[in-house]
Amino acid sequence: MRKLVKNLILSILWRGVAKKMRQDQPRIIAVAGSVGKTSTKEAIAEVLKTTGRPVLKTIGNLGTEVGIPL
Repeated sequence: MRKLVKNLILSILWRGVAKKMRQDQPRIIAVAGSVGKTSTKEAIAEVLKTTGRPVLKTIGNLGTEVGIPL
């Protein structure tokens, strides 16, 4: 039962995310690896802020299987 509820919630979340992504068409930068991801993410965000455009990033190194803290 718990797995069913989790899958239902994730399905609803992903549909909402997909709709928002289609509407906003954001540019996305992904950082992968085993060392230095948080520092790299912070550095990239600081550089991008100088462009005057909105910049979104996760707080600290919090992440989940969907990529954001829930």
